[in-house]
Amino acid sequence: MMNLLQQLVFPLLKKMKVFHQILIIIGIMITFAGIQGMLGFYTVTKIDANSQRLNKNTESTMYIREIEKELYVIQLKYSNDVNGAENSTRSYFTLSAETNLNGKLEQLKENYPDQVADILNNLRQIKRILQRTATKDNYLKVSSYLESCHTTLSDIATSLQEEMLNTIMENGRFFSFANSFTIILWLLGTVLATGSVLQLQS
Repeated sequence: MMNLLQQLVFPLLKKMKVFHQILIIIGIMITFAGIQGMLGFYTVTKIDANSQRLNKNTESTMYIREIEKELYVIQLKYSNDVNGAENSTRSYFTLSAETNLNGKLEQLKENYPDQVADILNNLRQIKRILQRTATKDNYLKVSSYLESCHTTLSDIATSLQEEMLNTIMENGRFFSFANSFTIILWLLGTVLATGSVLQLQS
């Protein structure tokens, strides 16, 4: 690179007046400073966007865990209903679980509309069954719908984990690129500025 500068750039500088050479040196410094500034701004923006995505995915993962807990409670209560004919699951689902589940599922709907639609459909089927007498046959149906919900939630959780891992890796690659590019700019700017000063002195 130094040889290229000596052959092409520096001879041109030598033919110019000192004032113009100084302007070019200043222009080079401003240009490289501007490029570094834009790179820094883009880096901050990129990292901030990825951080927000990670936070949102982490929050979604927490919602999934809470939804699964609610589903397990429904299954446990309905099992008790079948054995004791208490029908406590119906009131629990109506007063608490349905509201909590719909609210948390709404948070996942933006990125996983089809999966959430499947879960909501299963919950509607469960709600219909809860209006009937608690029996072993109905328990098997409820368990089947709940298992389908768990499978869908597991798929969403896997997708979130993969996306989070990819985001973390993307941050690493971007940091590496930004650091390397900054070093190259610094070296190039230093070489040009130093060479230009030397030409002024010669």
